[in-house]
Amino acid sequence: MVKISSKPAIYSMFSLFIRMFAGPLAIVFIATKLTLTEQGIYYTFISVGAVQFVFELGFSTCLVQFLAGSKSNRHKYSFIKFGLIFYCAAISLMFITILVLANYLFADLMYEWHLPFYFYLLSLILTVAANFFLVIDEGNIKVNAVYKTKMVSSIFYTITLIFSLYYEFGLYSLSISQFILAIIILARHHKVIKILLISAKVKNSEKLSVVSKTVFTFQYKLAIVWVFGYLFWNSFTLYFFKFESPDIAGKFGATNNVLNSLAFASASWLQTKRSIIGSFNANNNVFIGAKLALKSSFFSLITFGLTGVAFVFSIVWVPEILSSRFLEYGACFLFLIYRFFVLIQELILIYTRMFKDEPFYLFTALNYVSVAILIFSNVYINYTVDIFVQVMVLQMLYSTAFLYKLNKYLKLRLSESST
Repeated sequence: MVKISSKPAIYSMFSLFIRMFAGPLAIVFIATKLTLTEQGIYYTFISVGAVQFVFELGFSTCLVQFLAGSKSNRHKYSFIKFGLIFYCAAISLMFITILVLANYLFADLMYEWHLPFYFYLLSLILTVAANFFLVIDEGNIKVNAVYKTKMVSSIFYTITLIFSLYYEFGLYSLSISQFILAIIILARHHKVIKILLISAKVKNSEKLSVVSKTVFTFQYKLAIVWVFGYLFWNSFTLYFFKFESPDIAGKFGATNNVLNSLAFASASWLQTKRSIIGSFNANNNVFIGAKLALKSSFFSLITFGLTGVAFVFSIVWVPEILSSRFLEYGACFLFLIYRFFVLIQELILIYTRMFKDEPFYLFTALNYVSVAILIFSNVYINYTVDIFVQVMVLQMLYSTAFLYKLNKYLKLRLSESST
């Protein structure tokens, strides 16, 4: 019987409250210490850096599920060895791609961006390596330790970012705080190094070709979703920066950053149950896992709805020096509704991946491509409808379809577990 702990959710919720109080404070320093153009560059740095998730390909989710479901150390060491090779290759490709993309986006920018960006890129590489340590420990059902580390590292990241902005390190603030985050993760999970060494030395582990075939059945679907997902999550910032202006990109970046942080923290109600529900599913206790997932998802949506509305209304009350750094009130509200529908889809995908499956990968990829095409089509087509209304309606339709597909998929899984 798997013991369900509420500590991971508590750690994540504490991180949420830290972000809720520290986020506005960080934006105060962004507004007072950076120009609006620098704010646009700041958030575009983050969007370019998100290329890391293209090459990560959702492998962390896949690896957690396979490690949690492994019946022997032999299987675990095989997956860990494969993961080590995968992450080394991913980091190398990520480094090259980010450099190329950055030089394209910032080519016409009359601002010295090179050195701050190179430091940021190095900090991202260290963070990706550190996250691999967290994946291994979470896969070994050390969920409490992993989410406590995420809480502690996010607190130090936030504090470091605020102090870096306050002392006018400017665009270097991102890399400084990112380095601190990675160092804390590596320090708290340094014992994973021993696991990696054992995995490399174990001779009776499965051949990498066998492991890769096992992983591929799940991974290739995730890969499709994550590659197209980059465009989905970053098209707005890239579009505004390249085809509108860095100032608009900065306003959108600040708004998107707050709502994404709230959505990510809200999703922790379900996210922290990944290994637990995955274990239920592996032991044919699908109904128990589904009830836990439904309850967790409900809390996720309620949390995001309440905190998101509070954020949008707060824009009206804050001083103009801050409100002028966000999108207009109406655009913020439309984007909040859009983000709510996106969160519904995220929760569905998080849950179905607990079956070591990605049943809606083609439909998800179609959704992601549709959003990217719709956004960039605004470069060539003068729509009469606001861009945020366009994507909001599109996501409302996709969310309805996702819920319908989930209902059919869950019925199938329940019938299989009862036989």
